[in-house]
Amino acid sequence: SERRRAHRRVRYLRIAAHLTARDGSVSYHRRVAASRGAPTFRDVLRTLRERAGLTQEELAERSGLTPHAISALERGTRTRPYPH
Repeated sequence: SERRRAHRRVRYLRIAAHLTARDGSVSYHRRVAASRGAPTFRDVLRTLRERAGLTQEELAERSGLTPHAISALERGTRTRPYPH
């Protein structure tokens, strides 16, 4: 439903907001895309989380997900975030 899609978009945005570089740059996406094709969400998520200096547990707390959900997203076993 439209409500679910909107909820999913909000979750993606909450995760992305916690992972953006402190200076607000998103040049990482452009560099990765140019070097090896379009990055997968799992690659971007893990790289940005590590750049932000966050553990999976810290990101989970900030984004309203569980650490297991963050881990599953980074492994690619889950393709969209949803709360437990």
